[in-house]
Amino acid sequence: MMEIYQIRTFVTVAEHGNLTKAALLLHVTQPAVSGHLKALESALNLKLFERSSTGVQLTMAGQALLPKAQAILAASSEFRNRARDLQGKLTGKARVGTILDPPFIRLGQFMSSILDRYPWMEIELEHGISVSVLEQVAGGGLDAAFFLGQLNLPHVQAIALTDLAYRVVAPPAWKNKIANADWAEIAALQWIRPPHMSAHVQMMTEMFSHQKLEPFKVAKADQEQTIKTLVTAGVGLGLMREDLAFAAQSAGEVCVWSKARPTSTLSFIHLREREGDPVVAALRDVVRTIWLDNSTSYGVEWA
Repeated sequence: MMEIYQIRTFVTVAEHGNLTKAALLLHVTQPAVSGHLKALESALNLKLFERSSTGVQLTMAGQALLPKAQAILAASSEFRNRARDLQGKLTGKARVGTILDPPFIRLGQFMSSILDRYPWMEIELEHGISVSVLEQVAGGGLDAAFFLGQLNLPHVQAIALTDLAYRVVAPPAWKNKIANADWAEIAALQWIRPPHMSAHVQMMTEMFSHQKLEPFKVAKADQEQTIKTLVTAGVGLGLMREDLAFAAQSAGEVCVWSKARPTSTLSFIHLREREGDPVVAALRDVVRTIWLDNSTSYGVEWA
C-alpha cells in the first residue's frame, strides 16, 4: 500500500536527483529516503530510479508517474488548507420542523441567514403540524422546530416569537345565522374539531370553558388550508389565523364571527438539554436575529 510520505519522497528525489539533498529537505535520514523509495517501488512493482555514483535518475516509468505524484501532493496540500479553513466553522446537519405557511414563519429569511452565516451546515426541513413537530423534538427526531400553542413539557425549551390572533370563521352561507348569534348558539353549530394537544384545541377549550359550554364537533383538522376548505364547503365553523380569516372573508370564502378573538403563541423549540449544542445554538441565534430585528410590528416578547 502506498503512503503519502512515500510519494512526497519520490517527488523530492525526482526533482533534485540526489538522495542526500532530499533527506535534508524532508528532515529525515538518507537511509529513510532509500527505504521510502524501496517500499514505493515494491508497492508499484516498478523501478522508479536508476542509481549511479553521482545521484539518481528517473526511469521511463518514473518519468511517466512523476506528474501524477506531483498532482497527488498538490491535492493533499489543498485538502489540508481547506481543513484549516474549516477549523472553527460550524458543520453538520440540522433537522428543523416547520408549521403554518413558510412566509409567515419567515422561512426564507431563516434559510438565507443560515446559509450566509453557516455555509457548511446542512439544513433538512420537515413540514407538519405543531403536535407532530413537538413529538419529534421531544423524541430527538428533530433538532428544533417552530411550534404554535402552549408548551407543557419541562424538558423542551421554547423561545416565544409572537402572539397570533385567531378568528371564528363560518361558511359564507351562514352569514345571517351567525351575525347576531350568542355563545350558546355558536356552540350548538357544527364545528371542525382540532386534534388533541393542538393550538386550535387549546384555544377552543379556553374560549368555551369561559362560557361553560362545549361545542358540537363534526370533523377533525388542524391545517389552516384544510380548515378553510371545510368551512368554505359548508361543513362547519373553525378557527383561522386572523390575517387569513379576513382575507378569506374579503374573497367571499368565509364569514367571520366578531365576538371572539382567541390567541396563541408562535415559538421556536428544542430539547432543553441541547441548549449548549453548537448546532442548536446557531439555529436559536438566527431565529432570534430574524424575529428581534422585526419585533416591533409583531409584538415579540422574548423568554
